Amino acid sequence: MSIGAHTLSHPVLSLCSDDEARREIRENKLDLERALERPVWAFAYPFGNPSTTGEREIRLAREAGFACAFLNVEHWGTGGSDPFELPRTHVTRDTTLPEFAAHLSGLHTRLQRAAGG
Repeated sequence: MSIGAHTLSHPVLSLCSDDEARREIRENKLDLERALERPVWAFAYPFGNPSTTGEREIRLAREAGFACAFLNVEHWGTGGSDPFELPRTHVTRDTTLPEFAAHLSGLHTRLQRAAGG
């Protein structure tokens, strides 16, 4: 199992000052690394959608020393080719196995597009 970082207090990073956003990202990484006694290489942007995550947040994740970062959407403009804009399938305890399979196969996205959503 791997543990990734997700900020100190789960703010909307796009609404934070540069210093505050940098601190939220970097300090969470450092705190986890101290507690786990191992490197934390992955980051997930809080909310991780186009209105909360932009170029600045992506740059700050890179600067903090992560190897990659995840968005909370399945598809973004890059199609997941940038390691700091990786799509993520949101899974909760209520997600059923068929729903999970639909997300992983791409069926969920195709159905959303067909329905105009």
